[in-house]
Amino acid sequence: MLAEDFPLSEEQGPYLSLIKSSAGHIHHLIEDILDFSRLEAGKLELRLEAVDFAALANEIIELLTPLLREKKLRLSTHFGNLPLVLADPVRLRQVLLNLLSNAVKFTSLEGNIEIAAKAESSILLVEVRDDGIGIPPEYQGEIFERFKQVRQLNPKGTRIQKGTGLGLPISRFLVELHGGKIDVDSIPGEGATFHFSIPLAP
Repeated sequence: MLAEDFPLSEEQGPYLSLIKSSAGHIHHLIEDILDFSRLEAGKLELRLEAVDFAALANEIIELLTPLLREKKLRLSTHFGNLPLVLADPVRLRQVLLNLLSNAVKFTSLEGNIEIAAKAESSILLVEVRDDGIGIPPEYQGEIFERFKQVRQLNPKGTRIQKGTGLGLPISRFLVELHGGKIDVDSIPGEGATFHFSIPLAP
């Protein structure tokens, strides 16, 4: 309301932006906790429909464009002509947003991110790759567990901002709820590749 209806000075503007950003971050953390509680209690139900994966992915990429520009990251897509998938569009969006947001967070300035998808038999295989800092081998088996956070440092040696440690566990739950699987391959210093499967629409 302040941003839309009240004139702000040059000094006040940045403070208001910080308030808005912090509120959004807190909202995201609360939603993660609530979602995880619903998943653990078995109270989260999917609303399945035929979904255009490429269109959904492009919407998320557009949402992340300001962050990509800020870090001068290059994001490429490799989709081809994909069939529709059978998914809950809201929850599939959540999975992909989690993975792409992590890729942006852990990729250094002027780095590269790729998202690829291909149909194979009755499933769609999706990969999100980056050439960022990677994940140490000792943590790769833990990152899908709740509240597990890897202590990651950026090139300046400061810790990268983290959230609740629930983004990847929620993504795992949601992918498995769709009947798919999710995993990661990573070499420290060379990046990470997250890959998951989702069923095709009949």
